[in-house]
Amino acid sequence: MKNRMFALLVAVAMLLALYPAALAEEVTGTGTAKGFGGDVTVTITLKDGVITKVEAVGDDETDGIGKNIIAEWPAAFAEYDGIVDTYTGATFASITRAAFIEAALAALADAGVNPEDFMREYVAAEAEDMTLDTDVLIIGAGGAGMTAAITAADAGMKVVVLESQPAVGGNSVKSTGGMNAAKTVYQDNNEFGEEAGVEKTLAAAKENWADNETITALAATVQEQWDAYKADPKGYFDSTELFALDTMIGGKGINDPELVNTLVNNTADAIDWLATQDIKLTDVASFGGASVKRIHRPLNEEGKVVSVGAAPLS
Repeated sequence: MKNRMFALLVAVAMLLALYPAALAEEVTGTGTAKGFGGDVTVTITLKDGVITKVEAVGDDETDGIGKNIIAEWPAAFAEYDGIVDTYTGATFASITRAAFIEAALAALADAGVNPEDFMREYVAAEAEDMTLDTDVLIIGAGGAGMTAAITAADAGMKVVVLESQPAVGGNSVKSTGGMNAAKTVYQDNNEFGEEAGVEKTLAAAKENWADNETITALAATVQEQWDAYKADPKGYFDSTELFALDTMIGGKGINDPELVNTLVNNTADAIDWLATQDIKLTDVASFGGASVKRIHRPLNEEGKVVSVGAAPLS
C-alpha cells in the first residue's frame, strides 16, 4: 500500500511539473510587428491561463484608421480571452490589423503559452429591426456623406447617416496629401516665387495642346492675368483659370471642362467652409501637377503638417 501511495504522489508531482507555468501564475509576454506607419507592439498578461490585460502601442499608425485598432482591440482581446478580429469582412486598416494580430501571437508565445489555443471567433450582436423617421437619409459617412449631413442639418433637417464600416471617414480619412484650392486667403501668406512654373505651363499649353480649344482658351486668359501680375506684382499669383489649366493638362485634355470649372470655382469657398467646421487647412505648399503653391494642408499644435484626411479626427 505504501508503495502504491508513493507512486501516486510521484505521478501527481510529475504532472504538476509538466503543467504550463502560464496556467498557474501571472505571466506577461510582448510581441512586435511592422504596421502601416511603424512598429505595433502588443503586451499580454495572463493569470491562471486567462488573459487579464492587453496593452498596445502603435504611435505611427494613421489617425482615425490604424489607431482605432490600437485603441479598441486590447479591450476586445481581454473580453474574448484571445485573439478576435472584430473587423472581419472589412478592408478597414488591413495592414494595422495584420500587424496587431502578428504581435499578439508573438506576445502569447513570449508568455509561454500556445498562441493557437487563444484564437477566437468574433460573434457579432444579432441585428435588430428598427424604424427611423428622417428628412434625409445618407448612405456612407465619408467626406461627401458627412458634408451632406452637416449641410442638411444646418438647414434644419433631421438627418440619418448609415455607414457599413467600423469607423467614419471612408476613403477621405485615408487622404495624406491636402486639398488644392485657388485664390484663398492662405495663399497670400506666401511669397511668390513660382514664375518658372507658370511659364512652363503656358509653354506646354502652346506647344502640346494647341489643338485643344479648352486648354487654348484657358491659356490665353492665364497669359493676360500673368502679364498683369508681372506689371503690378501684388499678393500671391494664382487664379481659377490657372487651376483649371493645370487640371486639363494633367488630364491629358480629356477632362470634362464643365466638371473642371465646378471644381476650381468652388475650392476657395470649400476651404472657408471647412474652417467653419474647425478644419483649418492653413499651410500652402507646392505639389505635383500645380504650377504654383496651391495644396492646402492642416497643421498640428506643434506646427507640423499632418494628414488632411485624419485632421478632423485628431
